[in-house]
Amino acid sequence: MSFIVWQSKYETGVMSIDNDHRSLVSMIENLYSAISKGEGKSVIDDIVKGLSEYAIVHFNREEILMASIGFEGLEKHRKTHEGFAHRVNSFQQTLASGQQNISVEVVSFLRDWLINHIQNIDMQFVDEFKKHGII
Repeated sequence: MSFIVWQSKYETGVMSIDNDHRSLVSMIENLYSAISKGEGKSVIDDIVKGLSEYAIVHFNREEILMASIGFEGLEKHRKTHEGFAHRVNSFQQTLASGQQNISVEVVSFLRDWLINHIQNIDMQFVDEFKKHGII
């Protein structure tokens, strides 16, 4: 059984952004699958490292696109990205301290982030992107 499944309601219509979001769904599913098998500790380091890399690439992509069209909500959106990066950093610090029992916390955070961020935050720029021909 899946923890989260990609649905059309998550699509922004911007291929590069949607592909990034699908990649995040894949990371969430990989972690959930490992947790279901009792193997969360064996993948959590790689997942959190991947999240850090994801944040850099994906958030940069979104912010560059927003800046290119003069999107009014850029600074507010950037702050939500900073919140995600801060949370991932705290996960990294927890892992570095030797605590490995954070898999459930991470997967829950990611599912909530994905659903809430896409549906409530990212959808705010969709119409503006389309108006400027960004697809």
